[in-house]
Amino acid sequence: MRKIFDGAHGTRLEQAAYTPDFMERFWRIGAEGFWKLERMQHYDEGDFPSYVAFRSGDWGHSLQLIEELRSEYEEEFGKITESGIGLRRVRVVERPVTPYIEWELNILHVKQEYGEQVSVLEAERVAQYERTEPLPELCVLGTEAVYVLGYTPAGVPDGATRFTQPDVVARSHAFLRELYAMGGRGGGLLPPGDRTLGSAGPGALSRPSGCGDDRRPAPLPKRGAAGRSPGVVARAADDPSPGWGVFQISDIRR
Repeated sequence: MRKIFDGAHGTRLEQAAYTPDFMERFWRIGAEGFWKLERMQHYDEGDFPSYVAFRSGDWGHSLQLIEELRSEYEEEFGKITESGIGLRRVRVVERPVTPYIEWELNILHVKQEYGEQVSVLEAERVAQYERTEPLPELCVLGTEAVYVLGYTPAGVPDGATRFTQPDVVARSHAFLRELYAMGGRGGGLLPPGDRTLGSAGPGALSRPSGCGDDRRPAPLPKRGAAGRSPGVVARAADDPSPGWGVFQISDIRR
């Protein structure tokens, strides 16, 4: 990984600066698209309703809330597709699979149905790149920029370091393409030859440990005035870009 950023100077962005910087660039990246590498095995998704239900132990309600997002995902991913932007994500999965990963794979399964291309990669497949440290959390926006994303120990987004040097962006893009090709794709979002991480149908993963249907979920946050779930990025009144709808902030910032 050091070869990708060898000698390059990045610009540190606090969280409040990272989100608008990302969004300002996103809508002009075109077919080169959005590429995301997820290496951590848990993120704090804040007050995203399905995540709140999952954390409270109500696995069934959590999956129901994911299903209820389908019409909104269809609309928002449609806008991105119409803009000519490709969406690709590499999700690294460790064994044993964490409850968070089981939950996230359901989200990713639905997103894949509406246009995001997801590749799931066993952690042992990336061991050759992690001899000194884990792979970083990366987000590549076309030929515009690559962000190395930061997090607190609890998995809360904590800004990013932005690199815009063309050679650094190109190397990052090539690396994510390589990882993407190594992973497993398709309806089940599974590594090749493995049928234990998920299923071909949404909402069919086994209930994670610690999530019991007999537990009452915590009260869900109320939806905002604009009809978006809390944690969704709202646009400025003069922002001409398509709306983000149900894209929770974590889709952008993590």
